[in-house]
Amino acid sequence: MKRPFEPAEPTRVAEPEVQRAGETASPRPALSPPGPLHDPCFCFLSAQGVPPQGLLEGARRAEEERVPLSRAVLAAGIIAEDSLYRYLARHLGLRFVEEPVEVVVPEIEGALEAGLVPFGPSTQDRCWLIAPAPERIPELLTGRRLRAPAGRRLFVTSPMRYRRLVCKAAADRLADRASADLLRFEPAMSARSFSRTPALIFAGVIAAFGLAACAPGPWWLACSALLATAIAVKLHATIASARPQAPPGPRLADAGLPVYSVLVPLYREERVLPSLLAALAALDYPRSKLDVKFVIESDDAGMRAALARARVPPWIEIVVAPPGSPRTKPRALNVALLLARGSLVCVYDAEDEPDPRQLRDAAERFAVEPPELACLQASLAIDNMADSTLTAFFGLEYAALFDVQMRGLSALGLPLPLGGTSNHFRIEALRRVRAWDAWNVTEDMDLGLRLARFGFSVKTMPSTTYEEAPARIGAWVKQRRRWMKGGMQSLLTHCSQPRRALRELGPMGALAALSLIAGPLVGYLIAPLLALRLGLYVATGWPAPGSASELAQSVVALFILICGAIALIWPITLGMRRRGLFAFWPALAMLPFYLALLSWSAWRALYDLLRDPYHWAKTEHGLARTSRRRRARPR
Repeated sequence: MKRPFEPAEPTRVAEPEVQRAGETASPRPALSPPGPLHDPCFCFLSAQGVPPQGLLEGARRAEEERVPLSRAVLAAGIIAEDSLYRYLARHLGLRFVEEPVEVVVPEIEGALEAGLVPFGPSTQDRCWLIAPAPERIPELLTGRRLRAPAGRRLFVTSPMRYRRLVCKAAADRLADRASADLLRFEPAMSARSFSRTPALIFAGVIAAFGLAACAPGPWWLACSALLATAIAVKLHATIASARPQAPPGPRLADAGLPVYSVLVPLYREERVLPSLLAALAALDYPRSKLDVKFVIESDDAGMRAALARARVPPWIEIVVAPPGSPRTKPRALNVALLLARGSLVCVYDAEDEPDPRQLRDAAERFAVEPPELACLQASLAIDNMADSTLTAFFGLEYAALFDVQMRGLSALGLPLPLGGTSNHFRIEALRRVRAWDAWNVTEDMDLGLRLARFGFSVKTMPSTTYEEAPARIGAWVKQRRRWMKGGMQSLLTHCSQPRRALRELGPMGALAALSLIAGPLVGYLIAPLLALRLGLYVATGWPAPGSASELAQSVVALFILICGAIALIWPITLGMRRRGLFAFWPALAMLPFYLALLSWSAWRALYDLLRDPYHWAKTEHGLARTSRRRRARPR
């Protein structure tokens, strides 16, 4: 029986009382924003000297987006967050804390949710630091007062400063949470529990399959059955991809849209920062409901300097991941997820250029789908296909994967190995399965399988994100080595308890997942041996008719070869037609060379798995010379 993770109940930090003199405390009702012109913030900010034009523009946005005026003016950049909270502190007769202070964080989630932590050099002199959410500012301006716990003094700071102080004070626990949360609650589903013994067994199985390619026997039958199943699943998915995709739900006005968190991990991405900011600015989504987190590493001085020089809008927050291991993208995402305030979450890479309506389309689709739908995967397309023959074939491969294969798997209701970007989640489902595995270097594939094992579904959505492909062979092989090593990690992890995986995925889901992950990996690894055997056959002649076993083996191998070629070429052809890529058909001439590169990458990945399983090989971006979306892009 599939069971979801039940997150531990966080320890709550006592909130200060907010009440009028003489009132008895009562539960605070849910806040429904007043009309913007009647919002206490309007008169308050006007008295602080904020220009009337800016306030009227903020009031218009607050009315359209159905948010408090304080949230609207902050998101629009009409007033800086520090300025607003400095004015608020002066109004409340409290001191605004700007300099770093040492805060005490008993529990990370509780402190972040409450917006209140103690600080001070000793228990006797301890004060309380508060950062009210913008939605709470109107009630603080209507005559209510803050009363600190146990008569302690209160100090005010801005929410972004507050989150930085909490994350710095709890850096060790935050790093541990980002790296080991899944490992503690479901160790069998984390690649960290993986040892070299299963990898050696996997290498032995591959060697046995390789020997089976040259001699008939049980191993040869197992190898043939695995490849045949993988081919059948691909052909079935290709046929199913012709089914129409579910359209987005009914159009939602800005007032009906939920808060959307967008997580963007950045590491040495200075070259693409301007295009990333432009792509995010083009998103068609209310700024007051957009919560973008840029996650950088603590020692990435170049990225930190580039962000300091750039004009980062106020709805983007820069999150510094605390030092720790492993240094991977999923670990950075886990750090940012703790700070996300949206009910929906999306992941973008630094070089991505999503369709402007992608967030809105996903939100409208989630609004009409059942809660079991945990994730929507948008299509990925290569933008710089004209850079080289390698990028052209990369683009054709992506068209076959995202516009044919994954669309077909979604239509069949089978487990979907996610792409590394442009996946949109319900945050409750993501937290229930303990988010990303920080130790898996292909965290997207692993997360897609884990969501399926815990009873959630993943679907595709008709929206596109353009990204950059490596144009040089060395960079391409480096990227594929990481992807294939992560595929091996996912295979070994999810097969460590085969009975449980079969029970949770179901027979068809388990068969599809095994064939889609293990089939290509085994095929790429034994392809050189099969090619060697074919060369020997050509050189020495086909087996004599009297050798029945050899003849049967050759017939089966030839049948698998023909079906495999169909399963490879047919999705590419369909993807070319659906994407309008027939101008790049000459790239198909390099198919044998491309397959040879895949085999080389698979063997290097197996070596990396045995030598350094958790190393993240970084792919450089910002090197594209051409663009399908723009005529030219400077180097």
